[in-house]
Amino acid sequence: MRHIYANFQSAGFKGEELKKHIFDASYSYTKSGFQKAMELLRRDCEEAHNWMMQIPVEAWCRHAFDTNCKTDLVVNNLSEVFNKMILDVRGKPIRTMLDGIKDKLMVKYSKIRQKTKTTRWEITPFYAKKLEEAKKHSRECKAKNADIGLWQVSTKGTDVHAVDLRARTCGCKAWDLTGIPCNHAISVISKIKQHPEDYVHDFFKKDMYREAFKHVIYPVPGPDEWPKTDTRDIDPPVFREKPGRKQTVRRKGVHEMPAPRDSSRMGSITCSNCKLVGHRFPSCPMQLKPELQLRKNKHQVSMLHMVLCLYILYTSYISCTLKCFLQSNRETITPGPRAPAPSSSTAPRAPGPSSSTASRASPAPRENPAGRPFFAPRTSGREPKLTHRMQGYLNAGKHSSYKGSRISKK
Repeated sequence: MRHIYANFQSAGFKGEELKKHIFDASYSYTKSGFQKAMELLRRDCEEAHNWMMQIPVEAWCRHAFDTNCKTDLVVNNLSEVFNKMILDVRGKPIRTMLDGIKDKLMVKYSKIRQKTKTTRWEITPFYAKKLEEAKKHSRECKAKNADIGLWQVSTKGTDVHAVDLRARTCGCKAWDLTGIPCNHAISVISKIKQHPEDYVHDFFKKDMYREAFKHVIYPVPGPDEWPKTDTRDIDPPVFREKPGRKQTVRRKGVHEMPAPRDSSRMGSITCSNCKLVGHRFPSCPMQLKPELQLRKNKHQVSMLHMVLCLYILYTSYISCTLKCFLQSNRETITPGPRAPAPSSSTAPRAPGPSSSTASRASPAPRENPAGRPFFAPRTSGREPKLTHRMQGYLNAGKHSSYKGSRISKK
């Protein structure tokens, strides 16, 4: 249908209204729908109507298709899919091209045969999905029995169709062409408590699918093993390289819409971090969430996080070391027990220097257990003073949330 419409535009018939009438006539399952669309086309442009009627309707209208084919496609997608599969070998010499196509089909057929041995579906997935869509639309249909296997089905509108379960036909012609029960037929099948899958044509079931790919494409020996003949060898044609890049993409027509560029898709991209449209989370200007930050760093710890951990470990280690040092120093230089001072009522005070002078006098040296002399600390009981740097290390260890603080407590 695309090629017919391209020629239709080249003939000078353009416009969205004309295009709508042509496609409505082409995709109509019934002859009445086709005639209605063509009548609207004739009213808008009689010359366009006459131009389209020169083409056989069997080539572009659904209602005129053969019901034995079990397809309603009005496009050449089947050939386009095959053309894409052989895209890398179709430009090669004839023998190399045939070998490449043979290898592709040989591998494809083998994979399908192996896949069908383990699949659990009984209807091909594409047509099973179409059947599920028809089941949803069948809820809007109302079926009335006319005879054994013959029903009248009406929808919310004015459409009324006859469904014959014995002949597996429907008045809308969709079941006749595709082999898949339409929404009208499914409403009848559901009413008689049967399964729509049982009324699907055998062409779309697993057995027929296996039958289509059962043929084996056997390997072909290389040129060295080909038998020799008395005839003259066929030389390959002489190829001349043309200047410029080789063309592998189809050239679009003058009236065809150009393919959108990749940049046009940026409008549909949503950031998973800020939920704004137009960018992805790696380039988001806002602060990333923790899980997105890990994805951006490929689940590796950042350098800042590593430095912070090392700093916490270092401060905790210094704090633990200082506390251990101070505790050991206190245990070593703790003064011995002092004799009780004599009471003023029992003994007179001996003459000597004044109390202020005695308090300022340094104590006599004592011997520690190791045999080395040292001076006892002041009798006021105050701890040794710490420098500002040592006090900062202690404070950093107290307020740290890392495991080092736990070590210092122990």
